[in-house]
Amino acid sequence: LLHGRRRDGAPLILQCSLLPIIEDDGHHARTVMLATDVTSRERLRQAYVALVNPGTDLGLFPDICRVVATALACRGVGIGRLSEDRARIELLSFWLDGAQQTVFSYDLVGTPCEDCLRCGDPLLIVERDVVGRFPRDHMLQALSLVSFRGAALRDREGQGLGLLFAVDDKPCRDDADERALLQVAAQR
Repeated sequence: LLHGRRRDGAPLILQCSLLPIIEDDGHHARTVMLATDVTSRERLRQAYVALVNPGTDLGLFPDICRVVATALACRGVGIGRLSEDRARIELLSFWLDGAQQTVFSYDLVGTPCEDCLRCGDPLLIVERDVVGRFPRDHMLQALSLVSFRGAALRDREGQGLGLLFAVDDKPCRDDADERALLQVAAQR
């Protein structure tokens, strides 16, 4: 793997292969290098290692949010629990725009978090237009968010306890590796 930087300063990781070009007479004419951008795949791999390695000190929610936000290259990641009356989410950690934010609570009704906790699926992915799908969620609008990925945190009986979510101001894709990362992080 070759590590470098893009023109904008963002990290770039390339997987390279060298292919010799041999002439008909058997002499080496030149070598062609094929380079594949594996930056996002490598970010996911590093996050998996951090989340599943028992030696990694990720006992605190802010660390988990930071690792997931970096791996998904998204704007924000939060971990929240359901309030006792099950009507609000109380954030335990919220990583936004590269920094830990002050935690707060918000009403669950009309949010993608509500759908994530109420549906039977382990994950809810809204690839684009999350504001159009959840117009009552004023935080989505205030932050100009476009996409949402959420993993419900459940007890052994399947009751929702809270959730881990990732939000971004650009569309996301429903990617199997990213789904797996969210599920691993939610179990942590």
